[in-house]
This record gives sequence, structure tokens and C-alpha cells, in this order.
Amino acid sequence: MTCEHFVDPDVVSAVDVEDLGQDRFRGKPSPIRIGRSYGGQLVAQAVMAACRTVDPERPLHSLHANFVLPGDSDQGVTVAVDRLRDGQSFATRRAEAWQREGRLLVSVTASFCSPASGPDHHDAGPEAARFPEALPTLADYLATVGGQARALRIGAAAGIDMRFVGIGINIPGSDHGS
Repeated sequence: MTCEHFVDPDVVSAVDVEDLGQDRFRGKPSPIRIGRSYGGQLVAQAVMAACRTVDPERPLHSLHANFVLPGDSDQGVTVAVDRLRDGQSFATRRAEAWQREGRLLVSVTASFCSPASGPDHHDAGPEAARFPEALPTLADYLATVGGQARALRIGAAAGIDMRFVGIGINIPGSDHGS
């Protein structure tokens, strides 16, 4: 998997960066003008720039981001990538997104790792998580703690399908909870 494996072309366009040469990249302004830059877009642009300096066979393994200053959503960013390490299995990059001549917005350290076989250390997670459509929604949960009207208002405004595992809410007429 490479860094270009996104589903939504609008997301790819929003986080894509233009290669300026010498490990410098230009990111587009936010498609939604909200005054300040959206942190997720800044991190994604920094990661995309870092990905462009690594062998595509080494997918992103981990990252750490520090937000330094707010940015202007009407302006693009310049991303500078430093190649900190290129080892046999791992590569490490630091990507910094800047605006307005010297205004650092975010600093990202990203690690890329060649795929390798080995023991599986993660927990499979709750059985219920395998069937998310059977889990309580945000509106279901909010209805149990704050009333149905509030649940519908907040759930509709969120625009996100969030489900809850193992919180024990019982909704009449469903198999949610327990």
C-alpha cells in the first residue's frame, strides 16, 4: 500500500502536494475557508510530502505531530522534508509545514517500515465490533443520557456514524447493549 491509496478523490485533492524539488513541496489551501487551517489537512499534507521521499514499498508505520501555530486557510503551505534515516527496514522523515516566510504550523515525524512477517501482537477486539451496524448509534446513546430530542438534534448535526461497543445501553426493541 502506498500513500496514494485513498477512497475519495476530493480528499486526495485536498491533501495532495506539488513537488518543488529538493524535498520541498507545496500544499493547497483548505477547500473550506474557515479562517484557520484544519490540523488534519496540515498533517495529511506533511505525511504526503514525506511519503514522496520514501520507497513506495515502505508504508507509513507511525507518526507524531506537533501543532505549533495556527495557519491561514486561505493560503497554501510549503512542506520541507528532512530525510533523517534510511535503514534496511525503516525510514524516518521529519516534515514541517510553513506559511508566510518562517511561520511553522506543524512538525511531523514519520516512520516507514518494510513489510515483514512476525508475531501478531494486537488484540482482536470485542466480537461486537465485527458487526458495527448492529451496535448503538450516537443518537441511541444520547437518547439514553439526554433525551430523544437532543439525541436527534446532535446526531443529525454530527454527520458521522459513530457506534459504541460494550457500554451496556439497552434500547427497547433492539439487541443493543449488554
